[in-house]
Amino acid sequence: MIDTSSSMLYHISNLNDESHRISYQMATGKNMEKGSENSLLHKDLIDLDDKLRVTKGLKLQLDKTKAMNDTSDTNVGDVKKSVEAIKLDLMKALNDGLDRSDKQALSTNIKGIRETIFDRMNTQIDSEYIFAGSFPEKQTMVKDADFDLNGKVDFGGDSFLREIAVQPGSYRDRGVTAYDVAFYNSDSANPGDVLSFEEGESIIDDNGNEWKLNDSKNRLQKYDYNGVIIEPLEEIKVKTAASEKISLNLGLGTNTDALGDYSVKITDEAGVEHLYSYTATGDSTTVAPPGTYTTSAEEIFNHPNGLIAQIKADFPNSIGSASGDTLTIDVEGDAKIKVEVFDTDRKYNLKAENKIEADTTHQGQQNKFEATIPYSYEGSAFEAKHNYFDDLNKVINALDGYTTKLDGTRGSKADDDLVDDITRTVLDQTKQQFDATNVGHGELGGRNKVFEVAYDKIETQETHYDLLILEWGSANKTKLALESKALDLTYQSLYSTISKMNSMSLVNFLK
Repeated sequence: MIDTSSSMLYHISNLNDESHRISYQMATGKNMEKGSENSLLHKDLIDLDDKLRVTKGLKLQLDKTKAMNDTSDTNVGDVKKSVEAIKLDLMKALNDGLDRSDKQALSTNIKGIRETIFDRMNTQIDSEYIFAGSFPEKQTMVKDADFDLNGKVDFGGDSFLREIAVQPGSYRDRGVTAYDVAFYNSDSANPGDVLSFEEGESIIDDNGNEWKLNDSKNRLQKYDYNGVIIEPLEEIKVKTAASEKISLNLGLGTNTDALGDYSVKITDEAGVEHLYSYTATGDSTTVAPPGTYTTSAEEIFNHPNGLIAQIKADFPNSIGSASGDTLTIDVEGDAKIKVEVFDTDRKYNLKAENKIEADTTHQGQQNKFEATIPYSYEGSAFEAKHNYFDDLNKVINALDGYTTKLDGTRGSKADDDLVDDITRTVLDQTKQQFDATNVGHGELGGRNKVFEVAYDKIETQETHYDLLILEWGSANKTKLALESKALDLTYQSLYSTISKMNSMSLVNFLK
C-alpha cells in the first residue's frame, strides 16, 4: 500500500486551520483572531481602539460637565431673579408711605431671599461645589460662626476655574465662580490707573491671583492659587484714600521698645506731598515715663522731633490727639488728606487707617485705600470684588432700624433719614450686583457653548472610530461564504483522493 499518511495529514491540518479561521470570523464577525495574521492591520486596529476608548472617556466627562453647566445656568438664573426681587423690595422700602413695621416685613423677606442666594451658591453635583473654583470640595459660601449676629458670609473658594479636557491635550475653563455671581466690582484698574478699594474686598488680577494687604496695610502682596504668598514677593504700594480723619497706629500695644525709623507721607487736598520721619533711639532725651523701656509711643509722638511736632508744622490745626500708640489726624472743615506709610527698619508695624464707626446719624465706613498699578503689569487688569452679602446685612439691619458696625453686628438705632440713605446706597449696590451677575451669566453661557460644541465633535469622532473599526476589523461575510464553500469542495476532493489511494494496494494491483 502506498504510504500517504504524512502528506495527507499535513494537508488536512492546513484545511482544519483554515476551517477554524473561517468559523471564528463567521461567529465573531472579526477580521482576525491573532495579530500575527496581519500585523499591520492589527497595529492600526489597536490604535483605533485606543483612540475610541479615550474618546468615550472624554464623552463621559463632557456628559458630566454638561450636567454641571446646565445646573450652573439654572442656579445663576435663580440668583438673578433673587437680586431682582431684592431690588423691588428696596424700592418699596423707599416709599414714604411705609412705616417701621412695613420695613421690618421687607427685612424679613430679604432675609429669606438671602438664604435662597446662599443655597444656590452652595449647589453641589457629585460632591463638587460648582461655584467654588479650583477646589470644588470646599464649600463655596460659608457662614460665620456668629452669622446670626454679624451676618457675615465668606467665600471659601478661589477665582481659578477648573479646566476640563475637550480633546486629548486640549482643555477649556468650566463654569464660573462665586466672584462672578455673588460679588461685583467696586472698582477696576489697568497699569497706570489707581485702584480704589476698601478693607475686606478681594483684589483679583486677570490671571485669578488674589492680592492681599500686608500687616502694615501699606502693600498689596500676591498669593498663588493655594493661598500661599508668592516668593520672591510681588508687591504694590498702597496708601489710604483721601479722608477727613486718619489714624496712625504704631502697633505697639502695651510694649514700649519701639526702636527704629518711622516715616509717613501726607498728601494734602492741593496734592502737595509732605514727608515726615522720626528715628526712635531710646536715648536720654526721651520723655517716656520711668520704667523698663527703650522707646515708647509717647516719645515717637511727643518728642520735640517726633511725628506730632513735624506734622503740626504743615497742619497746625489737624492734630486731634495721641492716645496710647495711636495718633489721630483730624483735618478741620471738609478738607481731606491721604497718608502713605513707608517700610523702614522699625520694630513694630505702623499702619494708617481711615475707618469710621457707625453712629445714629452715620453709617460705618471701612478703611479705604488706593493703589497705583505699576506699568510693569502691562496687559493685566485688577478688580476689587465686593461681597454682596455684606450689603444685604447692612440693609437688613437698616430696615429693622439699626446701623451696622464695622464687624457686621448691629450698632445704635438709626433715624429714618439714615435708614433711607442706607437703603438708597444698597439699592445702587444691588443694581451693580444684578449687572455683575448678568455678566457672569453671559460668560457662563459662552463657556457652556464651548462644551456643547466639543460634545458634538466628540460624538462624531466616536461614530467615525466605530465605523473605521467595523470596516477594518470586521470580516467580509460574502468572502467568507465563498471561502467556506471552496473549503468544503477541497475537503471532499481530498477525502475522495485518500479513499482512492487506499484502494490502490499491491493485491488489487496483482488482480
